[in-house]
Amino acid sequence: MTSSASQHVAPVDAAVEAPPADGRTVQVIGFGRRLVAYGIDVVILLALSYFGSRALHALLGQGGAMSVLSPVLSLLLNVCYFVGFWTIKGQTPGKMAMGIKIVTRDGARLLWGTALVRYVGYWISGLPLGLGFVWAAFDARREGWHDKIAKTRVVRRDAQFVGASGVTFVPSDRGKEAIVAVLLLLALCALPFVGIIAYVVVGKALGNQIMGISNWLDAAGAGPPVR
Repeated sequence: MTSSASQHVAPVDAAVEAPPADGRTVQVIGFGRRLVAYGIDVVILLALSYFGSRALHALLGQGGAMSVLSPVLSLLLNVCYFVGFWTIKGQTPGKMAMGIKIVTRDGARLLWGTALVRYVGYWISGLPLGLGFVWAAFDARREGWHDKIAKTRVVRRDAQFVGASGVTFVPSDRGKEAIVAVLLLLALCALPFVGIIAYVVVGKALGNQIMGISNWLDAAGAGPPVR
């Protein structure tokens, strides 16, 4: 009788004391969704910067102070926007719209120092024609340079994990976004050359048109020949 009871109790105790299985997976967000989120943030920042500049212009007028304070205001606005939202919410409005958030590699919300380091990483990622941002399309864990600098990851909004042990990180995309990233990078590289060519072609065409209009006006204003 006793042996029979112990046979039933043993499996229950083993199930309670056994550690949880290490089979959790967390999706890391690919380049495409992050690009759309960043585009939304840029539009919001442009609108805020425009209205801020108008208010500053109304207070100070046009002058030397305006030319100095305007870029300073724009920089402070960018810092407060990104660092503030990353720290307080873990998401900017753009990332909220796309259902994604930024966390540390251990799954925690960013502290002020980490958020500020990540913002500095934004500049580093953007300087070489945005290569640091495009890097997220090819990286196995979809990390841009700024993510690697600040040790952060972009995951789904509902992702919850503490510590990286026992967690498998899988890309949310299938790598097709890398093609879009390459095309975007090539377009950025070609943009200066396209601009120069367009400037020369359009400038020449407009120059010919202006010259023709000028000759026509000279002829029209000459009047009849004087005898």
